[in-house]
This record gives sequence, structure tokens and C-alpha cells, in this order.
Amino acid sequence: MSDILEVASQTEQYVGSAERWKADHRSAMVCYEVEETLALGNRVFDAIVEFDENWRRQVSRGKLRFSPVLHSFIQALFERWHAPCSNVLAAIEDLRHEGFLPKGADEFQHRCREADGILTPDGDFFVGDQLIQIRDDALDQHLRGETLERGPGYGIGLDRTPTTIHSSARSD
Repeated sequence: MSDILEVASQTEQYVGSAERWKADHRSAMVCYEVEETLALGNRVFDAIVEFDENWRRQVSRGKLRFSPVLHSFIQALFERWHAPCSNVLAAIEDLRHEGFLPKGADEFQHRCREADGILTPDGDFFVGDQLIQIRDDALDQHLRGETLERGPGYGIGLDRTPTTIHSSARSD
């Protein structure tokens, strides 16, 4: 009788092992699918950013005219890319809680934060007394002639940002 009870116990171990394996397998497959999504999302985001930067550079250099239509289209691409971010980030967190670390997750999270910044209106993004003080100090330095004017295309459309001249600056 004890032999059959041992077999019954081993049967339960086997069934439990198979069930755990199925659950682990499902999680592993989800992780693989999430990794594919992360790789695609990271590549697509980089492609949008590269196109946007190249286009802005060409506009600031006077090689292309600014197009409100193209600007809106690029903005719409960022918005479309950003739409599934919260779901993908939640999937990453779920997998991490299960002990998985999806490849490309950190890079994707960084891109989501970058997209948040891109899509946040300037008036909402650049707030706070510290930023206002930095802006005012930079403008004062510029008015005193303590900055260098950068040529078109410097900073990809950020030409208005003055650069302070430091006496220790080298000319390489």
C-alpha cells in the first residue's frame, strides 16, 4: 500500500511540475514577444528621431523650407509611436516581477521618457523658477556680449540658446 501512495505522491509532483513548466513557458513566450515589440519600437523611434533631426537641420541651414504639414506629420508619428507605451511598459514590469528581464527594456523606457518630453508642450515642460533663472542668466550673458553666436543648424534648431565664453576655452 505504501508503494502506491508513493506513486500517487510522485504523480502529483509530476502534474505540478508540468503545470509550472507550462506557466513558465507561457511567460517565456510572452517575454520573447515583448522583446520583439521592444526591438521594433526602439528601431522605429530612432528612425522618427533621425528623420526629424535631419529635416530640422536642413530647414535651419536654409536648404529646405519649413513645412507645417510635415512638422504636424512628424508630431503625429511621435504621438502614434507613444500611444502603446503604457501597455508595453506594464508588460515589462509584469515580466520583471516574474523574474524576466526583457532585452531592450531599458532603452525602450528611455525612449518613452524622451517621447513624453517631445510631446509635452513647451509651456508645460519648461516650468519652474530654476529654469526661469537659467534662461534669464543666459539672456543677460548674451546681452553683455559674453556668448558666441552659433551658425545655422547648430543644436538642430536650438540656435537661440547662447553659449557662454569661458576664458579657459581652447580653440581646437
